[in-house]
Amino acid sequence: MRVAYTSLLVACLAACQGEPSRVVVGTADTVVLNHRGPVRLPVRLLDDAGRELERRPLRVEPVRGTQLRLADDGSVTCLGHDDAVVRVSAGRATTLASVRCRPVAGIRLPPVRLRLALGGPPQALTFGAVAPDGAPVSLFVARLRAQDTTVVRLQRDSVVPRALGETWVDVEIGDCRAALLAEVVARVADPSTLRPHEEFMLSGLRLADGETRRWSVVPGLYELALESVGGASGGLLLRGTGFTCARFPGDPGQHYSCMAAPGAEVRVESHRTQRSHRPVGTLLIRRRVDPSVAGTGRTLPNTGHLSRAQRARMCGVVL
Repeated sequence: MRVAYTSLLVACLAACQGEPSRVVVGTADTVVLNHRGPVRLPVRLLDDAGRELERRPLRVEPVRGTQLRLADDGSVTCLGHDDAVVRVSAGRATTLASVRCRPVAGIRLPPVRLRLALGGPPQALTFGAVAPDGAPVSLFVARLRAQDTTVVRLQRDSVVPRALGETWVDVEIGDCRAALLAEVVARVADPSTLRPHEEFMLSGLRLADGETRRWSVVPGLYELALESVGGASGGLLLRGTGFTCARFPGDPGQHYSCMAAPGAEVRVESHRTQRSHRPVGTLLIRRRVDPSVAGTGRTLPNTGHLSRAQRARMCGVVL
């Protein structure tokens, strides 16, 4: 009887530990890898009842593909673009998995911050991935995170405004990490009392020949822009008094970053020309956060959570 009890105990321990009967890799045994360094495959082990078991040592063997390197610990490294197949085994359970190697060396982001109107609709977050040879990567898996969820929240690949302010949205693809600044603004009717993250916009601005219109602003940092039909030749010119300004890089239009002193004034002038119509334009006066008083979390992407090895693999940002 003692021998029978011992056999029963061994059988019970084997059943309780749960030998895997099924190996599931990624989604439907397909994995997209955008990493350039070694990575462990996402594997789930299931027993006969479909319960998930604790991870245990795996065997990963090549079946097809020339751009995939396997390590003794089961990790894989994509050496280039490839559609590989591997056999993943745990005990007697085994499966074939498709590994789509699409290594990414850079993240393509918009050249300007994402601006959202308080109470307005969500905006799609547009970005892309670039391969080591500079070619675009169409198949990738991105992880998104808003650093300050009181300002914006993420809804799939869209950004939803929640409160006035600005925050970084982290984008992670493979080994690459980048961040895009998202700002939530409110539109007001009077530019003379603008606060940070508020803007005054006047569309359909029409001036007669030689006419000038003026708007006073309080001291601070501003973004000033005038879009005139026909550009500068359209007849409307953006001017100012009491400002120190710099043109936005790469923007040939009337678009400036300006620091306003006490008594500063924005002017739009219409030059006298021989024309039969009055020029039309759109004026934007947006109050920005003064970098001298902004917190570091608002001026630099937060990479404090990355290890030294992860920082060394941070990829380029393509604008």
